[in-house]
Amino acid sequence: MDKSVSDGLPLPLEEGDTVPYTYTVTNTGNTRLDEVVVTDDRLGPITCPQTSLSPGESVQCTGIGTVTAADAERGELLNTATATATYDGQPVGPAEDSLSLPVRKTAGGSITINKVDAHKGKPLAGAVFELWRETNGVPGLQTRGDNTDTRDGRECSTDRQGVCTFADLADGIYYLLETKAPHGYRLPRPPVTGPLTIEGDEHLTKQIENTRGKHCKDKHCKK
Repeated sequence: MDKSVSDGLPLPLEEGDTVPYTYTVTNTGNTRLDEVVVTDDRLGPITCPQTSLSPGESVQCTGIGTVTAADAERGELLNTATATATYDGQPVGPAEDSLSLPVRKTAGGSITINKVDAHKGKPLAGAVFELWRETNGVPGLQTRGDNTDTRDGRECSTDRQGVCTFADLADGIYYLLETKAPHGYRLPRPPVTGPLTIEGDEHLTKQIENTRGKHCKDKHCKK
């Protein structure tokens, strides 16, 4: 027996994804087999279009599985299929085949920002960041055009201690895009920090500095 999934199945899988399986059962003997049954330790009933096989004949059975929270915690969808049959009323088999598929691990990582004055090191409140995920396969952050990376959708703003955190991050590569500098300060050039790689429950901390802008009055400017 051979257990397989479609070559086009997007990997890694995500929690809640459905996975269609194909089980190919072949009679490799020289006698007819009856009562062919396929079971899977992670699925419900497996459907087979026929239950008798002549010598050399094959049948493709099908079933659908679902990625669970436990799979996401392990980072793997692993299951084993078993095929049995009878010959002249006597049991034949079992034949087994296992398949392991990668699953994106449960979101447990985080990125914490420490925003400070570039010269004095004091914490800075009011810096605003977007979180982007590397998804287009092109090095660096792309936010415009037809082939952009993916924005997480969240923002964070640094507090009085100059700190903000993006939590519950799945495995992946991320970028921080500073969209607003603290009052009286310039945006960094470029305003992007990354790439930052999260694996499992990894917790990253990045210190990001800003320099003061110019303040002008009566045509006299000072930093």
